[in-house]
Amino acid sequence: MCPGKVMSLISLKNQMERLFGVVARHAKVIVVIGLVLSAASTYYAVRHLTLLSSFAGLTSDESSFNKNYASFVHEFKVQSNILVVAKGPVPHKNEEFLDRLSEVLTGNPYLAKVYYKFDLTPFKAWALAYPDRVTLKKIDTTIRLAKPLFTQIGNQVDLTRFWETVPKLSQQSSSFQGDVSDLSDVKTLIDVMTEKLQGKNELPKFESALKDFEKIEEPQYITLNHGEYALFFAEPLKNAKGEEQTKSSVLSLREAIRKIQPEFPQVEAHLLGEPVLGVDEMETAEHDILWAGAISLILCAAILIAGFGDVRKTGLTVITLFVGIGWSLGYLAVSVKHLNVFTLSLFPMLIGLAIDFSIQFLGRYREEREKGMSPENAARITYFSTGTGLFSAALITSLGFFAIAFTEYKGIAELGIATGGSLILCFISTMTILPALLIAFDHNLVGRTVSRNTRIESYIFSHSGIVLTVALLATLFLGNKARDIRFDHNILHLQAKGTDSVQTELDLINASDKSSLFAVIVADNVKQAQNYINRLHALSTVGNIQSPLPFIPSDQKQKSPLLNQIKEDAADINLIPALKPVDILRLKASFEEVNRLIERTQKKLRLAGETLNLFQALVYPGSQLLQHKSLTSSLANLYLSLDSLHQSASHFLAVIDQTDPSVAASRLTQFQNDIYRQLTKIIDLLKTGAPDHTITLSDLPENIRDQFVGRTGKIMIQVYPAQNIWERPALERFVNELREVDPNVTGSPILIFETTRLMLDSYKQAAKIAFWVIVLVAFLHFRTMKLTFFTLLPLAVGLLWLLGLMVLFHQAFNPANLLTLPVILGIGVAFGVYVVNRYRQEKHPSIFSTSTGRSVLLSALTSVAGFASLLGVRHQGLQSLGFTMTVG
Repeated sequence: MCPGKVMSLISLKNQMERLFGVVARHAKVIVVIGLVLSAASTYYAVRHLTLLSSFAGLTSDESSFNKNYASFVHEFKVQSNILVVAKGPVPHKNEEFLDRLSEVLTGNPYLAKVYYKFDLTPFKAWALAYPDRVTLKKIDTTIRLAKPLFTQIGNQVDLTRFWETVPKLSQQSSSFQGDVSDLSDVKTLIDVMTEKLQGKNELPKFESALKDFEKIEEPQYITLNHGEYALFFAEPLKNAKGEEQTKSSVLSLREAIRKIQPEFPQVEAHLLGEPVLGVDEMETAEHDILWAGAISLILCAAILIAGFGDVRKTGLTVITLFVGIGWSLGYLAVSVKHLNVFTLSLFPMLIGLAIDFSIQFLGRYREEREKGMSPENAARITYFSTGTGLFSAALITSLGFFAIAFTEYKGIAELGIATGGSLILCFISTMTILPALLIAFDHNLVGRTVSRNTRIESYIFSHSGIVLTVALLATLFLGNKARDIRFDHNILHLQAKGTDSVQTELDLINASDKSSLFAVIVADNVKQAQNYINRLHALSTVGNIQSPLPFIPSDQKQKSPLLNQIKEDAADINLIPALKPVDILRLKASFEEVNRLIERTQKKLRLAGETLNLFQALVYPGSQLLQHKSLTSSLANLYLSLDSLHQSASHFLAVIDQTDPSVAASRLTQFQNDIYRQLTKIIDLLKTGAPDHTITLSDLPENIRDQFVGRTGKIMIQVYPAQNIWERPALERFVNELREVDPNVTGSPILIFETTRLMLDSYKQAAKIAFWVIVLVAFLHFRTMKLTFFTLLPLAVGLLWLLGLMVLFHQAFNPANLLTLPVILGIGVAFGVYVVNRYRQEKHPSIFSTSTGRSVLLSALTSVAGFASLLGVRHQGLQSLGFTMTVG
């Protein structure tokens, strides 16, 4: 042995001798100090350790996608919005539900503001600026054609006089107006009258070019799928520390919904959005980990009692574990300062990992006690035999975790810092509190335990060839399967099955192809924003696009003369309601005359068509004049429109004959009044809807500017996906296409895409670092490649078997269970260290006949029991973690 190695061993032995001397002399004092420090650490952690309910803040602020998002948040004062979705078959009931919810939430101490409808009355003054120039010309033509009609009927909206006047105006006209769309409008009017005559209540409205502005004085609710979904947005209030009170906001919203739900039996209300998903996930994880931890502790205690046959020593082991966990809580509060969805899984890990130290110590201690040693001498021998192996195992495992701290993803790096430090503290607890407890309180005589494992061990030794062959075949088979292992990026699959927020998100996607997630492109000005939008419309992955640009009229300068002309032409139109109810007999007579007019016009068109064909045959035989063809086509289209109009008019006459005259008069008079109200609104818009200046972003209502216009005037474009981007392939296509439009695109889809990618890369990096650190420290401990290889070979084979079994059981890696790889590395190499260390001492492979073999078996069983407790939880991420760790 080289002098350097001898000196290092002597130094380590001297340090351990001093430490054990203190523990042995002051056992009870050490226990009291340990318990007090544990209690103080736990108290400090409760006061200062916070809980992150989302993935926010778990990535590096220096990454480009985080910088883009931070810039966007600063520009637009972005807040996390909680979305309430009111779903029901009757749209107005959904809207009434949201009105009631807003009323109940008035003065809520956890919400900054809510919004679910918009006041768009300012747009009424700009109504004429929005249609295109072709439509505006048609509006002006319609006004000019309508004015003689209104003059003939005395500006009364009287159905009877209207249909009496139509034939007269036709006879006065010297030329035929052949616009097919005009005939379409007349046909629509006749069809609506027929439906009203039949008693149908839900009547289609006339397609006016200004139809979107006719009811603009009413509040506009935010709806989807024709009103089946009504949306309500709530913004959490920040506390004194500037933190959003997300959880309290979610709970208060759910309480308000429960309160008013009985008033609206037809309406379902659900909460949605990233804050809600985060709260639901964290609540489920907290609940599941608490119960899993309790079950794990009970199972571990039961296994130890069965394995050691001693309740008292098992109790001392559990006390040691609790002291270590208490110290670890204080360490967490000082180091990472918060728990996240990753570090929350630390506690079942600690139960599985840290209790191994106590099991190994207690196993060797019991072996020495069975030889008749006193508690102090048994503890001393254990200290200097098993203690060095425990030190190496703890160092290897903790260094493997500390190595993870250098990965790029902060959430995983924090897990490395938290677990690495906690394992060291639990090891210190094992080497101080446990021997002190044993020396102070273990005074009972110990009988010799008969090993039940020597038979199995002797069989393995005598059939080593068969064992190795079977292991090799299993490795080849499962190794081949392991090639198909996959990674599931969909974070919705981590939530508890049936979680309301997840199910609502999926329902919303299925019903309207609209996710609650949207990407954001920021434009410097209107011109750039319009360019972005034009390019976005060409993308197959893009669904809905929202921006302030639809509120800014286009071609405002070019439209100005037309707007002034329309305003002037409409100025002297002053409609009045009909002075009398509808006269059914007169109306029927006038309609019969209109029908005859249609028939006469059809005959003229047919004659005109035949004349053109004769002209073609006689004057230009064999030629195909473009003008002739165009005119013939126009006449044919007009003939077909007239034929359709004739059918509608004939149908109306048939229905009016079948309807009681008094009923018909009542229904059509009501319809006449509806027409008056609708036409009055349109005429008022024509008179007042021309803006007197160029409309810009600064003219938009405050609620729209707040949503889409930033502090410095930049413009937000919200881009919703056309597919379910919770699935990775769709998300990847969506993000890649958007980045072709704007490399700096940001928003939740980009954060999820980059975070999961970074998470996967960090896991891979962490596993590599942990593996090489473990190899290095194992080699430094054993100082020979042979023993290092023996230590690591079962670990490598076990990992390969794990991957193959995951494929066989249709399991995939995900952001939750992938963190088990460094844990499995730590546990696996610790077992190897214990076994090889004992073999090096005994110079004989018979391990299971010793305390080390029994302790390794108990450690494995407690680890399996600890993580198997997660198999029954609701949180699918923790459930997959439990499966991976149990099998691994």
